Formats: sequence, C-alpha cells, structure tokens
Amino acid sequence: ILENLDEISPYDYSIFSDQSFLRPYNGKVVKAIDYEISRGCIYTCSYCVETIIQRYYGFNESNSNGALKGFKNYLRNKSAQVAYNEIKFLHKNLGIQVFRLQDTNFLTINNKMLKELSILIKDSDLNIKLYIETRAEGINDKSISLLKDLKIDGVGMGVELSDQKYRQ
Repeated sequence: ILENLDEISPYDYSIFSDQSFLRPYNGKVVKAIDYEISRGCIYTCSYCVETIIQRYYGFNESNSNGALKGFKNYLRNKSAQVAYNEIKFLHKNLGIQVFRLQDTNFLTINNKMLKELSILIKDSDLNIKLYIETRAEGINDKSISLLKDLKIDGVGMGVELSDQKYRQ
C-alpha cells in the first residue's frame, strides 16, 4: 500500500487535446478534469469494490456500524500543499475550471489536511469549482463551512445500503 501519495507524480494532462477537457456542468460547457486527493474509504459496504481493495491489503474487519477497523492505516491523502500546487498548475496552465474530485468519500479525508487546503484555496486568486462525493452523515454545520472555504460547488451523495440490518 502506498502510504505517501505525495510520491505519485502528477498526471500529464498535456498529452490530451483541449477538446477532451470540455464537459457539461450546470448548464455550461467548462474545462474540467477528474482529480484525486485521497485513496481509501472507512466503510465496508458489501456491494462496493473498495471492500475488495481493503481485503487485498489485509483490512478484513469492520465494526457494527460498517466502518473498517484500523481505517487510519488505510486512508491516505496528498498533502495540502501538493494538492494545491497541482490544482493551481492545472488551472493556470490548462484553464481547468472544475475539478471533479474522485475521492471515495471526501469528508473522511484527514480534516487537518482539508483545513490547510481550504486556507490555501480561500487565500488564492483561483477561479475554480470543486465537485465532491461523500456520505450524508458527514454533512453538518462544521463541514459545510469547510466545503465553502474549499470552493466546493457540488456534492454528490446517495444512500447506498444493501444490508437490511445496517439500513435499519
């Protein structure tokens, strides 16, 4: 398992034509990409491929709420500075306006890192929008404030439970 995601070199988007960045978003066509800050999820949903990946790395146990035991050793993320530098580069050099964050569950990313990233983004002149996916139980007044500072423009979430006991 790669623990330090800062060691992964940034994607080389220069190999793509400008047309490949054009995507519909909120009734407009914008330059957008899929982007990853973290890897891993704390949940062990039986229908999700993430559970297969967890088992591959030896994380086999979950608690009664469906959370992975030892998840702190499984979740990994880039540092705030690395994520900010990559986002800034892509915005300034390729004109990327919307970043669709491909993190399995955005609000389980290390909170300290997200706060650091929010300061970097909030204090910048970047005219960007971020779209995330997360779970409903992570949404509260504190997380909403953080999402605003991060320039989160869209949140995708759904109830995805196949286990009757857990749904109840």
